[in-house]
Amino acid sequence: ALYYCARAINRDPRFLRARMVRAVCHLRMGDARSAINDVNHGIHLSPTNPTLYALQAHCLLQLHEAKPAAAACWALCQLWAVPAHERVTLSEKLELMGECSLLLGRPADAVSLLQQAVSLTRAPPPLRLSLLALAQQCTGMLDDADETFRKALGLKSELKSAGDAPLFYLRR
Repeated sequence: ALYYCARAINRDPRFLRARMVRAVCHLRMGDARSAINDVNHGIHLSPTNPTLYALQAHCLLQLHEAKPAAAACWALCQLWAVPAHERVTLSEKLELMGECSLLLGRPADAVSLLQQAVSLTRAPPPLRLSLLALAQQCTGMLDDADETFRKALGLKSELKSAGDAPLFYLRR
């Protein structure tokens, strides 16, 4: 895929889809630096493309650059206010806004947003539940965090015995 994307980009440097596919390939191969170059060039070509901002945030998180990743998330949230991007569900918007709040050091806001996102889906994805558990842990809601994390892993919410430590304590 990298070879064909490179050929397509060499023929037409403005071929946005090829840049996006190449960025995803680089990310999957663990090369976030190369991916971010394609993503940034893509944002320059199409500054209103929400997929590019999501990719940018993902790349920056892999590069351990939390504040720029949060800025990319907020840019994406702003784009979602545009009616042309209605295909994104409300629960996905809330999840991303919750993740951004967590990155910006506002865990109480993150808990509220992520609880709304979880309540809107019949079977919330494990990542959404894990983010909620992390936000709950950051706000000191350790019992709630443990129960939410167990749901994310598909484990039973009750502890086997009184001597069992909550899952979050085991992960530290």
